[in-house]
Amino acid sequence: MTEFCKIPEFNMHENWQEYLSLHGFCVINLLDSYILNIINEDVNLLLGFIKKCEIEDRFISLGRVQDIAVRNKSSEFLKKIISPYLHQLFDPVKYDFVSGVHLLKSPGDNSALNPHQDSSLVDELNFTSYYVWVPFQDVDENNGTLYVLPRSHKLPIYQRSLTVPWVFEKQEKLLWNFMLPVSVKAGQVIIFHSALIHSSSPNKSDKIRVAANFFIKPKEALYLNYYSDIKSEYKNVEVYNVSPEFYLSCDIMKRPDKKFPLLRTEKNINQLKYKKTLVLDLTSVYKQYINKSIPLLLRFKLWKFSL
Repeated sequence: MTEFCKIPEFNMHENWQEYLSLHGFCVINLLDSYILNIINEDVNLLLGFIKKCEIEDRFISLGRVQDIAVRNKSSEFLKKIISPYLHQLFDPVKYDFVSGVHLLKSPGDNSALNPHQDSSLVDELNFTSYYVWVPFQDVDENNGTLYVLPRSHKLPIYQRSLTVPWVFEKQEKLLWNFMLPVSVKAGQVIIFHSALIHSSSPNKSDKIRVAANFFIKPKEALYLNYYSDIKSEYKNVEVYNVSPEFYLSCDIMKRPDKKFPLLRTEKNINQLKYKKTLVLDLTSVYKQYINKSIPLLLRFKLWKFSL
């Protein structure tokens, strides 16, 4: 088993921003036990409204359950309870806070979440956005903690959504060899760049692992959806100005309807043909995280880029 170096933990008033910018993620002490108790009581109420078959032996976001009332209740509760703490990390005058939903990982081998990048919700060529991952109990490799690929937020893959095929889709299993587990205690949060490649392992415990996420963006950045489909052979990407409502109440696998304006149509950078090979030499990156020197070389047919 690989022995990992200890990842630094920051208090909210320390200089965590520099570490976040360089590595793409950081761990911060944030929530107290009183708030955690309130959150866990509410989780028990929510679970009573969800059909057992919807969450058994898998990972599920409450944003994707059929019951819209459950989706909205989850989002509204988290916004009310956790947002005041996030305001201590990001200035609410400068940033918008989009409440996410509860993320449930039931015990079982099917609850793993493969390496991926989340949808890009702003123009990442001009703005930087973040996710805050909030576990409500201690998490580690046994019950499905978050894994990250350090510095992968520097990859120039800015057109991302569930309808835009991911450039590393065929390498998901290979990427597991390079993922770094981030174990945290209840009350700690993981802030990560919205473009960071991340995943989570299966929940091998006997209890549901509960977490939540928040999206944070600069106020001047438009809230976006990138859309592509088979009609264009995925060669073009349409960029729409949407709202959080789109992701909570609409079918995110379909083209946004007319109330969400189309801003532009772009060439799909993931479909461009490059003669050169992207070489990610992770040896230099990983020597900061792993207590022994191991050769790591990952090749993809894309463009040259150094982490």
